[in-house]
Amino acid sequence: MISAQMKNTYTEVYVILKKLNLISKLPDTIIDLLLQEKNSKHSFDFNLEDPLYEQIENVDTISLISYLYVKYLCEDSEEKQWLISKYKENEVKHQQNLQEKYDVENIFKSRISESVQQAPIIVHKERNIFQRFFDRFISFFKKKKNYRS
Repeated sequence: MISAQMKNTYTEVYVILKKLNLISKLPDTIIDLLLQEKNSKHSFDFNLEDPLYEQIENVDTISLISYLYVKYLCEDSEEKQWLISKYKENEVKHQQNLQEKYDVENIFKSRISESVQQAPIIVHKERNIFQRFFDRFISFFKKKKNYRS
């Protein structure tokens, strides 16, 4: 079963390709899939005068259009190779970011550094023997005063 978001994606892709008169360049199986799985209740207004990236909010729609463009609609082989290389570069960058983000050593380093920064350093100064003696001496006389009153 296809999710509602994916059905909306199929609807948006179908509307965009139809408005651009590119739907006829796709194979019949792809057109049938778009028609069968699109959400008839989802309305998407595509304006040819506005840029495409401003009208599409769904990332899946952008992905599907870019895939269909590279696979079926792009006729220039140099452009196709350039796009494929860009997609590969982006994927490598994405994987590197994920590797850095979820690297075990980095996770623990960041947690340790956060805990060190958050914990205030408390300096406990031990009193020397003379201070302790003096404090006891004074406390002894304070107790005696309390008994007399």
